[in-house]
Amino acid sequence: MRINFILPPLGESGGTKVIFRYAEELRLRGHSVYVYLPVTGLGLHRYSNVLLNWLHNAYSFLKGLLEIVKNPNKGHYILRGISLFVRDADVTIATAWPTAYVVQKLSSSKGKKFYFIQDFEIWDNRQRGLQSYKLPLKKIVISEWINDQLKENLDIGPFPVVHNGLDSPEQKEVSAKKDPYSILMLNHRLSKKGVKYGLEAFRLAKREEPKIHLTMFGMNDSSNLPRDLDIRYFQNPSILLLQQLYQEAAIFIFPSIEEGWGLTPLEAMSYGNVVIGSDVGFAKEIGLNGENMLISSPRDSKSMAANMVKVIRNESFRELISEQAKKTTRALDWEKSAELFEKIIVHS
Repeated sequence: MRINFILPPLGESGGTKVIFRYAEELRLRGHSVYVYLPVTGLGLHRYSNVLLNWLHNAYSFLKGLLEIVKNPNKGHYILRGISLFVRDADVTIATAWPTAYVVQKLSSSKGKKFYFIQDFEIWDNRQRGLQSYKLPLKKIVISEWINDQLKENLDIGPFPVVHNGLDSPEQKEVSAKKDPYSILMLNHRLSKKGVKYGLEAFRLAKREEPKIHLTMFGMNDSSNLPRDLDIRYFQNPSILLLQQLYQEAAIFIFPSIEEGWGLTPLEAMSYGNVVIGSDVGFAKEIGLNGENMLISSPRDSKSMAANMVKVIRNESFRELISEQAKKTTRALDWEKSAELFEKIIVHS
């Protein structure tokens, strides 16, 4: 089959990494796969102000040009997501709400049209985000939580669920002994990621255990973080550096208020980090409180802090959770996910 993915021009993210991995897996299964990267902003309409939208689209265009220079072989760069620039195919797949509108307008020669939904994306533009889910595209979602949101807000679904796979490290690559005071967390400017609640939990836990120290990483800089916590920060770390951070940490804070799935906490679990976080995303489906992670209600910083202290003070409990976390993530196999994804796009 000839399969096209259309990505949004928004730079690197966990979601885009997933798309490239599916492209790789589908190629291994004998398909011809193109990943298209529009250079323009696809009319994101992030702001109500026309000038701000124009400036944002101009910024996205410049960012796209820079991406071409930095990674010329990353994918198929196109000026705009229109039929002229997209090859004929058996299947074409939208990967974010702006690309859903693009795919919906493509000619029928681009094949069956799908919308691969990795989150309930309504933070840029709620109206257009919600409307994108009503477009006549075949949907695939990565979690039951997304199905719940689509049913609750739009009375549509349920749609086929395909959990993202995960590259679990070899056992020999995972450090057996970790610094019990080493804590790791993702930084993100989206309020739904709950960073402020994670920081509050760390601050509370540090009053009980002064030796703990926090490392954070993210695509953006650290200007949104407090200075008094002496946070070690890495902006846009390489894969090797991120793996090293997972190796070092004993605890990973996952404070999201909403989450389609949750790539980074699952990666952390695969390295034996004890994830302490919210009952959202993957935690609602494969998280087991007190067995493979410790779960709190969203925004409950006190509960997360108490769980941190409990894990730090009880080595045998920490090691038990760590082992179960690694076992859980080993079941998230990319080959199985790709097989299910393939069946859906072939037979729907």
